[in-house]
Amino acid sequence: APGTSGNLLTSTGSAWASSAPAAGGAWAVTSSGTFSTTANLTVTGLTKTTSVILENVVISSDAGYTVNVKFSTDNGATMIATSTYDGVTGTLINSVNQPAFYIASGSQGAGTDEAFSCWFTVYGPNTAGGTYASWLYSGVNTSNAVNGSAGGGNLRGNHAVNAVQFVAAGGVTLVSGSYTVLELN
Repeated sequence: APGTSGNLLTSTGSAWASSAPAAGGAWAVTSSGTFSTTANLTVTGLTKTTSVILENVVISSDAGYTVNVKFSTDNGATMIATSTYDGVTGTLINSVNQPAFYIASGSQGAGTDEAFSCWFTVYGPNTAGGTYASWLYSGVNTSNAVNGSAGGGNLRGNHAVNAVQFVAAGGVTLVSGSYTVLELN
């Protein structure tokens, strides 16, 4: 018999045993969607290490060259906007002692060749003593030149965050692209 549905079959050397897989260590998709003239993406209810993948995102205007990232301790009702974010994105943007993390998105506009993508991971959310973040970034600017960087940072102070927000700088919007939110179990 194959065993219980969802279980793993392992060999004991002389027979097969059916057992439940070990808990933890797997990423689970908690939400996903697309952008269509969206002001921001706010991910709430953070309790575990969480990664947000932004894919082929286009912002509405050259007025904003970055996507700002902020955290919240009240599940997204307000974002921490003081100078408590420390991070560096490669050699492009140094966001030490700033009111947000800044992810370089290049010279953007409505052109489909100007999309950017990144993976942003929040380590230890909802834990007093600080939150650490890292991201990988790749983008294509209007000249079709590929610009890439990687970076990381932290939120200084004793913060137990439970939400993260991505918003284009300069009052522009996220006009297309998609996102996927993963949680580490």
